[in-house]
Amino acid sequence: MKKITLITFMLTVLLSFASISQASAQTVVGEKLWTVKMTLDISNESENLSKVQLVDDHGNTVPTTVKVNANNVKVLEVYGEQPLKNGDYTLKISQGFAAVDGSTLLEEVEKEFTVEGQTTTASLKGTWKTVYMYNGIPYEILATFTNGKVDIVAIDVTTQNQYKTEIPENYTIVNGQMAMKITDLNMNLNGQILFYNANKFKIQTEGGKEAFFVKQ
Repeated sequence: MKKITLITFMLTVLLSFASISQASAQTVVGEKLWTVKMTLDISNESENLSKVQLVDDHGNTVPTTVKVNANNVKVLEVYGEQPLKNGDYTLKISQGFAAVDGSTLLEEVEKEFTVEGQTTTASLKGTWKTVYMYNGIPYEILATFTNGKVDIVAIDVTTQNQYKTEIPENYTIVNGQMAMKITDLNMNLNGQILFYNANKFKIQTEGGKEAFFVKQ
């Protein structure tokens, strides 16, 4: 039974990468966040996570953040500590990568991709939506970005009170770091910006929270 579990664990990783290759463009922005789905709960030990690496086309290991998703321990998140520069890269998961129950990957798995361009202030043009918890209150936020200016409507989900910017707020994206403030609520959304795909990104805030934005 243990042997079957090991094989299943390995094949699922391979199939996950195959589906990424077919469903998503091979060319991504430097702030790309990769998600890898497993069938078993992933061991969160630092030694285990060190078996996951991003390698550039010269064979150099890139400083990388690797973590288990806080809401789904079968999902691994991988992204560069800084926006990746243009070029070819490989995401590698080494043999021996382990699940909580001790099952391990039987052979190395790789995913190749190319980075072309980094996210800029102009990249967010359009309307995006998030639900964000602030001071214990959930807010539904609609943000319409236009190259450095953002119009915001924030609705208190509990009371339905609405806050709307009369004058557009400023926002910036520099070297993978986004800065945005909702003045009426004294709310800062500052931190690392990471893209799942063209229609979803998150801000990993300086306070350790996450704001997930979906394009409308």
